[in-house]
Amino acid sequence: AGSDSAESSPITVDTRDAGVPSIQLSAFYFTPNSHTYFLRGVSIEETMSVAVEWNGTEEGEVQFLKNGYAVGGTTPTTITFNPGAWDVGTKLAAFAVSADGAKSAVETANFDVIPPPHDLDYTLQISPFRYTADYMRTVFNVSAAFPEEIPVIGGMGVDADFVVLEEMTVRRNGTATSENDDLWKDGTLGFRIDETVISPTYDTRVEMVYDGSNWEVEEGEVEIGLEVAHSLFPDGMEPRWLIFYVDVSLLGSAEGTFLLADYATYANSRFDAGIGLELYAAAGVPYIANIGVYGSAMMVSGWQVPHYPTWYKFGVVGELGIRGEAFGLVKSWPFLEGEYWFVNADEKSSAAAAQGFLGKIAAKSEPGVVDLTSGFSVPPREYLKQGFRKAAAGWTTTKAGVEEIYLRENVYTYTASGIAGQNSAGVMLVWVRDDPARSAENRCELMWQMHTGAGWSSPLAIADNGTGDNNPVVRALTNGWFVAAWQDQNTVHPVGIDVPDLARSAEITVSVYDPGGQTWDTEVLTSDDVYDATPMLTAATNGTAMVAWQRNAYTNIMGSASEPNEIMYSLYEGAVWSLPQTVASGLGMLMGSDLAWNGNEATLVYALDADSDYETVDDQEIYCCVYSNGTWSAPARATDNVCEDSNPQVVYNSAGAEICWLENGVFRTESGYPFGTNATVARGFDIIGSVDGGRALVWSDGDIQTAFHDGLAGCWNLPVPQADTENVLEKRLAG
Repeated sequence: AGSDSAESSPITVDTRDAGVPSIQLSAFYFTPNSHTYFLRGVSIEETMSVAVEWNGTEEGEVQFLKNGYAVGGTTPTTITFNPGAWDVGTKLAAFAVSADGAKSAVETANFDVIPPPHDLDYTLQISPFRYTADYMRTVFNVSAAFPEEIPVIGGMGVDADFVVLEEMTVRRNGTATSENDDLWKDGTLGFRIDETVISPTYDTRVEMVYDGSNWEVEEGEVEIGLEVAHSLFPDGMEPRWLIFYVDVSLLGSAEGTFLLADYATYANSRFDAGIGLELYAAAGVPYIANIGVYGSAMMVSGWQVPHYPTWYKFGVVGELGIRGEAFGLVKSWPFLEGEYWFVNADEKSSAAAAQGFLGKIAAKSEPGVVDLTSGFSVPPREYLKQGFRKAAAGWTTTKAGVEEIYLRENVYTYTASGIAGQNSAGVMLVWVRDDPARSAENRCELMWQMHTGAGWSSPLAIADNGTGDNNPVVRALTNGWFVAAWQDQNTVHPVGIDVPDLARSAEITVSVYDPGGQTWDTEVLTSDDVYDATPMLTAATNGTAMVAWQRNAYTNIMGSASEPNEIMYSLYEGAVWSLPQTVASGLGMLMGSDLAWNGNEATLVYALDADSDYETVDDQEIYCCVYSNGTWSAPARATDNVCEDSNPQVVYNSAGAEICWLENGVFRTESGYPFGTNATVARGFDIIGSVDGGRALVWSDGDIQTAFHDGLAGCWNLPVPQADTENVLEKRLAG
């Protein structure tokens, strides 16, 4: 027997967390499926969001936990935090609680805070995928010298901080690359003996990985080397024809490469050595703008040491290209480069299988358009090897009778010093150093020293704002104070700054020194988006001063007819500087200028290139403007000839303003040729005058030369060398 029954209703099974909320975490730098490492000490802002599924429960709130303790959110569902400020191992989590008390599972954010590969005392540039930085640190100091009584080499020595330039890249996946670049010292690279520069190099590349508790070296290599460059011509004495000059250098190098694993050296190490020649032929204006052709070739040989030395490489490497310079920046265009290996275990090549050297060069060449407005970079800190300045290390000197007093040895190659005549407080020296604590783009720092009769004070910065300083000038005021002016950058520049950006950020800064408090009162005269540079400063006996400078709205560092210059000025009348105003505008390519002020009248002179082509020099003429009763006269032409008129100078004496310049390399004044029509004077001459009629002409042609004006006789004495330089170049005079 049986019974009939009705069909049962369908049953639905819900496998979701019914009655329990669920959450998902997301952020910019990490997701549930993408883990990120944050570095302790590296500030970075991150925002984590919480998406909640309430799953049928009544909507409640999100709670955040830091290392298990509740912390407040930025909004109900987000929290903004700085993981770089947290301790290593700190964790962030979140969960949701419904209004009726149902809790979701606790979800932990998918990141870790880890220590950096080594202590960081610099700021890292942060991208979504990696942290990068340039870092400099002093490794050690060396100070040694031969005793003075030793013939020839007595007193020679070195006093330097050796610095490692490091670039660190840390990636989000817990790996890092550390690259150390060229061991160098403040002022000169390596050691200098006459025209020979001996340069130690130190390069490392180390790959590291974070194993959850420590950074471990995975692999890497260390290269230690020595480079030698010997110029066949003293700096500033290269064969010169008008604006053309050449430099020839002998090159040598030696380098050892050691492979690393866990900071231990592998057995396989390599040693390379080479010898070669470099030629640089250029045209232009040194220290302003020039362009030239360089070529180099070097014979290289290498040995490998697995267990016993093996000759693994022997061949020739070479390069041919164009090098340009503008505004202290350099750029090279290597349009031919190549190598030929007679023996090369790496490439398994042989002389029979390889093309000729020139053929390989042609195969590797990549001709392109030479762009003179972009792609420039600051000279590397081995700037002694850059073109004709490779042997330009030196020192600043002053004269006490016939004795030379060395103020600063191993100064920055482009030191551009200035010295002010004595007043009641003493003598003031200003100069630019290469600050090893700054990046290469911002390296130049303006320093000052005083001589009060008991020796020179220690150097101090005038205004250390972290930006680059250049072209300083300083003058003495009659009340014992001093006034300085220089070209300053209005921002700290990043790596890779280019010529237009560098020119656009150039401003004119002035500062007045109070000997009572030994302090400088600094003021920025300009704040604009144009090129303000090349300050000219002059002071009068009534305690006033005047500064003038070049301005170019097109950031053209020399100017042209289509991108003309202005000359601006500001007057200091004992308390404040006047607002900048225009002296003259619509000026084409400027080839030098000077300013003099006697307290009542000022004269400004400048050289103008008529066709804005500095290679055609016969159209360069001298112009002048006169300031009186608060007004500048229109520019008046002072020369009208078919020859090069350059480096105009002006001084005030008892008879008024006197203009001097070079006419085809011959020194002349408005009244004639003091040393005759065949006596040449170096292009960088300077003339110093006083209100009692005294005048002195100074220049360097390898040795310091001076000529004094005899006020009673009304004529110039013949030039006289001022120092026994013993084959040491003396240049960049200031007075």
